[in-house]
Amino acid sequence: MTWIDPVSPAADPAVAAALQAAMPGYPPEYGHPDIRARLARLVGQDSIIDAFTPMPKVLEHAFSAYREAISPDLELTRREHELIATVVSRLNDCFY
Repeated sequence: MTWIDPVSPAADPAVAAALQAAMPGYPPEYGHPDIRARLARLVGQDSIIDAFTPMPKVLEHAFSAYREAISPDLELTRREHELIATVVSRLNDCFY
């Protein structure tokens, strides 16, 4: 759970714009409603993205950087990207 009070995209157009700017290029299943619903059940209301919402420009740049890091144009496969992310999260004792 984040200790930072999140800002709703509905309440701040800059947050909505930052989220929209960060999403293109992500694997398509990240935006699929079934995946989002499953993640919402697993994570509840907590989201790593919430920690960035008070800073829309940081949100946009951080998640754009992540998008580039998982680009299919890189030599690593999607599975390898996911494995690295899982191992790093586990080493950092991070739920996400």
